[in-house]
Amino acid sequence: NLPGVNLDWVEKVFNCFLIRDPKDVILSYIKKYKITSVYQLGFPQQFHLFTHLREKNGLIPIVLDAKDILMDPESILKILCRSLDIPFTKKMLKWPKGRRDSDGVWGKHWYGSVERTTNFQIYQTKDEKMPVEYIEVYEESMEYYLQLYNHRIQ
Repeated sequence: NLPGVNLDWVEKVFNCFLIRDPKDVILSYIKKYKITSVYQLGFPQQFHLFTHLREKNGLIPIVLDAKDILMDPESILKILCRSLDIPFTKKMLKWPKGRRDSDGVWGKHWYGSVERTTNFQIYQTKDEKMPVEYIEVYEESMEYYLQLYNHRIQ
């Protein structure tokens, strides 16, 4: 969501926000790229979009936290399906190994572990320390993340 881009189109679709702890995002991101701004990670943009939809529709959009999904995928997906009024099926908990067309252009850059697995892997806490040069980005990201986290389904 670049500044000045018209977001009216998002009101015509159903929106669901997938959030992830900024520490996990940053530790993953810096393995491939240097972070120079919180905007690279998308936290401000995601919060802006959430706020836009909430104010426009008067409803709180669905928010899912990646950790919650990994800790109990079946329960969270059942709640999501109820919210969307679609039937849950256990097939949602598995996928074929390898790349899929549905992964889009980012798949080859970010979905390596998904391509190597066939189901959700249990969440594992990262023992890595936040590099000092990213503390400010982390703290700013946390402010946005926590605003959405408080609305997550569980």
